[in-house]
Amino acid sequence: NMNYDINLNLVSWMSSAEFSDARSGVVEWHVVNIYGAKAGPADIGDSFSEDIAVKWLFSMEREPDPYIQYTLVPTAMYVSIAWLSFFVSRTAVPARSAMTVVCLLAISNQFSSVLAKIPKSRGSVWLLSYLRGSSFFVLYSIMEFALCNFIRRVEERSAKA
Repeated sequence: NMNYDINLNLVSWMSSAEFSDARSGVVEWHVVNIYGAKAGPADIGDSFSEDIAVKWLFSMEREPDPYIQYTLVPTAMYVSIAWLSFFVSRTAVPARSAMTVVCLLAISNQFSSVLAKIPKSRGSVWLLSYLRGSSFFVLYSIMEFALCNFIRRVEERSAKA
């Protein structure tokens, strides 16, 4: 469920209308414009007379700053940390595996958090695509680690033989 607190200043309501998340108090939406028009039969159905019905259209924009600050930047850091595992020695198995797996878990947590906050949509959402792509980069670093560990074990076996 999405709960929003709506603040409308009736004196200058065109410039100060905003919707904030009820849980965090962070402003998520700004009303850009409000249009009033006479409602037609398709808008009101059979219940009211067309002469007294008004249709209000709200044009709104989502505020991107919370998503940039709390999703995009941390996810980029998680991917960077996972890719830094390429510079850790192949023999440091616990360090490399912990770096990559923790980053993958953090990104999957971000993904579910964003998925719970945004409205459902049939189309592609760039933020979800970004998180999905980031998780593939981290997954690639995990696969690279597994391959390097396999090669190291093969080298150890061939050295013993």
